[in-house]
Amino acid sequence: FPVTIIEQEAHDDAFTVANIMSADVVQEVYDYVERAVNEGLSFDRFRFLVESGELTDRMKKAGWTGDSRSRLKIIYDTNISLAQAKGKYQRLMLNADNKPYGIYHQLDRKTKNKDHEKWNGKKFRLDDPIWDTIFPPSAFGCACWVQATDDPTGVENGADYIDGINAEDYQLSPIKPWKPDTSKYVDGIQNELNKMLKVKENS
Repeated sequence: FPVTIIEQEAHDDAFTVANIMSADVVQEVYDYVERAVNEGLSFDRFRFLVESGELTDRMKKAGWTGDSRSRLKIIYDTNISLAQAKGKYQRLMLNADNKPYGIYHQLDRKTKNKDHEKWNGKKFRLDDPIWDTIFPPSAFGCACWVQATDDPTGVENGADYIDGINAEDYQLSPIKPWKPDTSKYVDGIQNELNKMLKVKENS
């Protein structure tokens, strides 16, 4: 299974954006992010395309709040990281017969996620369901990573930890397809979002 194919597919479900109240604007944001991932665009190029297309103005009218540059940076960084991590996870699984275990690592920095700190150095089988929740990046700004190994020493069972996980600390997943909670929108927007998501799933 060629690595290039995995990397081409890595962006498929790697999309997340908050506080946008219009389905057509959500789709437009998705299109820009998908292009950035597919073409390997830098953030400056991504930002130029978004702003020159007046998307930020439409996003603000649709309910987006906050500083445009910083929010665009979060959207860009998060989705590029998710796409890359999905490709990394698929490559790990392809080689799982040789290296069936994964070691969780956290980058030591002032802004590190304190809840993720408890996983640093933990080792689980790569097919352990706990990775569905904690495989990084699992939250905005997460810079953790997973190292494959063939050494079973110290391997643990994720089931011993899963009940104690606070879902709010693991908002993202490069493994499980991301789907927005459409229930919070008014009926018209909710219906349009649901139709858009269904089309994306079937495409």
